[in-house]
Amino acid sequence: MKDYYHGEGEAPGVWSGSVAKTLDLNGEVKEPEMSNLWNGYSPDGLEKMVQNAGAENRRKAGWDTSYSAPKGFSMIWGITQDEKLRAQLEQAHNDAVKDAQKYVEENAGYTRRGRGGAEHEKTSLLFANFQHGTSRNGDLQLHTHGLTFNSTVRDDGTTGSIESKYLFQSKMSAGAVYRASLATRAEGLGFEIEKDDKGLFDIKGISEQSKAEFSTRTGEIEKYIQEKGLQDTAQNRDKAAVATRANKQNLTPEQYRSNWQERGAKHGITSESIKELQGKAKVISEFERHKNRELVREQALAKVTHHHSTFREFQLDRAIAEESIGMGFTYSDMKAVKQGFLKSREAVEIYDGSGSNINRQFTTMRQLDLEQELKDRTAYLSENRSHSVGSEEIFKAIQRRPTMSQEQKKALTHVTADGGIKVVSGRAGTGKSYFLGAANEVWQGSEYQVQGLALSGKAASGLEDGSGIKSRTIDSFFASIDRQRETGSESGGQWPSILNAKTVLVVDEAGMIDTKRMTRLLAEADEAGSKVVLVGDAKQLQSIESGGAFASIAKNVGEVELTEIRRQREEWNKKAINDLAQGRAREAIDAFDARGLITVRNSSNKLYGELIKDWSAHGAVERPENHLILANTNREVDALNEIAQQKRREAGKLGDRKTFVNERTVYENDRLLFLENSRELNVKNGMLGTVNTIDHLKKQLTVTLDNKEQRTFSHNDYDKLSLAYAVTNHKAQGITIEQNAYVVTGGRLQDREASYVQMSRAKEQTRIYAQADSRPLQK
Repeated sequence: MKDYYHGEGEAPGVWSGSVAKTLDLNGEVKEPEMSNLWNGYSPDGLEKMVQNAGAENRRKAGWDTSYSAPKGFSMIWGITQDEKLRAQLEQAHNDAVKDAQKYVEENAGYTRRGRGGAEHEKTSLLFANFQHGTSRNGDLQLHTHGLTFNSTVRDDGTTGSIESKYLFQSKMSAGAVYRASLATRAEGLGFEIEKDDKGLFDIKGISEQSKAEFSTRTGEIEKYIQEKGLQDTAQNRDKAAVATRANKQNLTPEQYRSNWQERGAKHGITSESIKELQGKAKVISEFERHKNRELVREQALAKVTHHHSTFREFQLDRAIAEESIGMGFTYSDMKAVKQGFLKSREAVEIYDGSGSNINRQFTTMRQLDLEQELKDRTAYLSENRSHSVGSEEIFKAIQRRPTMSQEQKKALTHVTADGGIKVVSGRAGTGKSYFLGAANEVWQGSEYQVQGLALSGKAASGLEDGSGIKSRTIDSFFASIDRQRETGSESGGQWPSILNAKTVLVVDEAGMIDTKRMTRLLAEADEAGSKVVLVGDAKQLQSIESGGAFASIAKNVGEVELTEIRRQREEWNKKAINDLAQGRAREAIDAFDARGLITVRNSSNKLYGELIKDWSAHGAVERPENHLILANTNREVDALNEIAQQKRREAGKLGDRKTFVNERTVYENDRLLFLENSRELNVKNGMLGTVNTIDHLKKQLTVTLDNKEQRTFSHNDYDKLSLAYAVTNHKAQGITIEQNAYVVTGGRLQDREASYVQMSRAKEQTRIYAQADSRPLQK
């Protein structure tokens, strides 16, 4: 501990937190006092502060939280020769750390007392802060290790340990408070900042290339993970950091700075260039700062309700802090934004019946209004008894499809019956597109216009290809409505509605549609007198944004279910997928295992090797379009795509011509995945195809899509492409694989819905690959 925190040449540690004042700990951290406190005793070592003080089996003496300045900020601090500026930057960093710790103490400091520790009591905290300026490689990195001791002094003078749960919950929020506070102080020193969409910032004017000069530790960690074949998880990155940790160089501060200045000069970062960066920040007035509070509040609430309808207080804290970057906010401003919301009529607290103020849960009045409107619109549409069809049309459609099952006939009759809203829930592979093709014929035969909708372009294309219903994305549909309204308003006339009482809207993969979009869709249909047919699967991956709309509507109006799986050819496979859908993961896993379809290895390198070996043995090198590898993360997918591509190249299945697209090497005959919609190219996000030719003179690719259509385009104009031997689960949803699927499971993204999608794609065989230390399929 002494060597790590009291590094040679580093600034001495300082005490912080309200408990420090109570214990009369001022200024510099001394080793005897710190060791006593770390072991659970009072600073003088004479009294126990916790019950298990000094015990060998004491599980947690404290927690280390690192507050690290952005790389550009650290570079300016380390390279400048202006001692006054260096001191100001250092003070800005230390003050931002104190703000973060003040947040933790105010929101996450809890102790237990009473029998079995049943009572939670708010308490103060004790910190020891150790500021360091370098990584173990001697790279510039201004950061502070903030130690939180696992002991406290309560308001009544008694002592005890800390409840760690709330510290962990507050970690990300505290980091956001630190960054927002530091950003404001950096701007106060004259530096312009640039913020990204992940709640991070850095100093504008410091190039990425120069930052890479001082980021060699990151490269070491990534290299270790790759060489050891580990999954790129937070836990494995921690392991890699420990395994690759070298002894710190024992240089003087002057020697470090000389080295940094020399390395920075290679990239044009000098004391003179730093002076030029200073003074570029926009000065934010007191009036603007107060005005920004309302904007931050709106943006933060939009962020916390984007994925879920409800949120915890610490989640709101993080969102407020992230949105405060660049707004000139102090920590007091951030607190004021939250208090303004909590005191407003917009805040709705959801009581759990415990009577505790810890982990309070909230929603907004706006979110409740949105959900109420969804219920109201659902009810209005349900009461609408229009859109009748002739029974002879239904009879003709069924006659044309002699293989239609009884439940498909039931679904067809259900959606074509009178009523403004109908719901069909069908499991993967149950033939939803097949019965919708029949429904399309019935509606058109009864002189209705049918419009297909889906959240993604790929799903819209799948609906159109499978059922014949002309389809588009729901967002493009809304955009057309908005444009027509705007055109009608500008011309002073009635806007030409693309919705009317003769319209039927068929929404595929409706479980992916979030509450906001679903509410607007039902509102548009209700106003126009149109009919809405929602088709989805509650067992597959659900809305990335605040969801539950599909399930809520199905509950309110009823649904017809398709349960008979028709995609898979073997009965055991159909049963296993049904078991997964019903939450019987153990039975499903046993079924795959009994047939030798599960492979477990202790490293990703070995696992990927086994997967590609099986992939090759079953004909994927020759016909990759009939096989697909699925994984949870983009990193896994990228690695597997490269291995599969190399395997095909070694087998002579790829052409000699190659090009570089989106930093990837692409050969003739490679499989490609389109990652973005393009109206000009007429491709949708998620489409798959095979490269026919590469024209170097025109810098063009000719790709044959899996629907047999060809596209020729310049990769300078469209480069949103990746290899498509492997795809993520979200990209795989809606895909049917003619032969085999090869599924990499495990990690934090593996859950029942992901497993269900993975196991239900292939018609013939699905093989499962798991790393020994990864999380298995959830029951």
